[in-house]
Amino acid sequence: MANNYTVTGLTSGQSYTYSVKSRNIVGLSTESQALTLVACQEPSTPPTPMTTIDEVANTVTISWSLPANNGSPITGYTILIRTWDLETF
Repeated sequence: MANNYTVTGLTSGQSYTYSVKSRNIVGLSTESQALTLVACQEPSTPPTPMTTIDEVANTVTISWSLPANNGSPITGYTILIRTWDLETF
């Protein structure tokens, strides 16, 4: 008897609650503790960033359009900056 089940057709961003009962010739067990999760995937890749240069303040502002969150809110971004010699900081 299998002790796993694959659920198909999930909708990204939708919350699902799962629990399990076992059965034998006598009847059904009580229900297991429930597990609730949100069906989601990693967010999409952000589009190519745009830059605005302020030569007076000697600054560059980097901006980008929001990528698809694929079912879970985006909680942060990592900005990678490389110097002309490809050093990352």
